[in-house]
Amino acid sequence: MAPLTVLIDKSTPGDKVIKLFYCTGKAQLGLALCSGTDDKDPEDSLQPPTQVGDDQYITNPSQMTSINFQGAEKVLALTTDNPFKVTDRDTRNLAEVSPSYSRLGNLNIGHTTLTSCNDGDNAWIYFSGPLGETRALFERQIGTSQSTQLIWTHDLWINSFACAWYDDQIRKRKIIYEGSSLMEYTVGDQTPAAPVTSTGDMQRNTPLAVAFDSGVIWLYYCGRTTSGGIRRTTKVNGTWGQAQTIGSAIIAQDSQLSVVRANGINHLFYVARDQDESKDDYFVHYLDKD
Repeated sequence: MAPLTVLIDKSTPGDKVIKLFYCTGKAQLGLALCSGTDDKDPEDSLQPPTQVGDDQYITNPSQMTSINFQGAEKVLALTTDNPFKVTDRDTRNLAEVSPSYSRLGNLNIGHTTLTSCNDGDNAWIYFSGPLGETRALFERQIGTSQSTQLIWTHDLWINSFACAWYDDQIRKRKIIYEGSSLMEYTVGDQTPAAPVTSTGDMQRNTPLAVAFDSGVIWLYYCGRTTSGGIRRTTKVNGTWGQAQTIGSAIIAQDSQLSVVRANGINHLFYVARDQDESKDDYFVHYLDKD
C-alpha cells in the first residue's frame, strides 16, 4: 500500500492549505502542499522529501496517520532500519516521523493498522497488536507510554485499515475498523462494535477514511465487483445512509485513503491506478461537496 496522510496547515489563515505527507519511493517522507478550498492545487505542490531520521525508513506496505495537536503537526508511521529484511520475527517501530523522529514503541510485523484522533486537548493513536491467536486494536494517548487493549475488537481483520475521530457531540472517541464487516466502535463504552450496515459491498482490506462535522459522519471505503471504486456513506441523526460511488479515478490497489474537512468540503486524497510518482498528478485530490 502507498502510505499517506493529510492534515490542515493551521499556520495558514482560513484553512487554505492542506499538507499531504506520504512515503516516497525511497521510503522517506514526502510532502505536497494542496489547496484547502475549491481552487486547484498549485502546479509545484510537491516539496523536496526529507529524511526520516535515526537511519530509519518508512515501511511499505504500511499506514500513516497525522494530527494537529497543541500547536504542532504530528505525523506517525511504521519505520524500520532495514526495509529489505523481513522475517516473521521482525518488528517495526511505531514512530513520530515529523516534525522530528521519535520512536514510540515496537509492533510485530504483520500489524499495519494505524490511525489517530484528538479532541483539541488530548490526542490518541490506534494500532493493531497480537491478542492470543488473533489480533485487536490498542489505544495510546500521546504523551504517555501506556497502551490499552480495546475490548471487543478481537475480530480485527489482518492487515486491515481503521479510521478514528472525536465526536464532540457526545464527547467520545470513535473508530471504524474492519472485522467480519465494517464496524463502528465507541471507546470506553465497553460494548461490542456495531456493523455499518450500508457497507455490505466493501472489499476485503479496504482502505478507510472518515470526516466528521457537527454530528455528521462521512465514511469512505472501496466497494467490490461491479460497484467498485470509492464509496461514501453518511451517518445523520444516528442512521447510516445508502452508499454511493464517488469520483472517477480508480484507486491503486496499494493506496491508503485520507480525508480532511476544510471550508465546508471533504478533501479526499489517494493514489490513482497506474500513476507516475514523479508527476504532480500522482495523487488524486477529490473534492466531495455533497
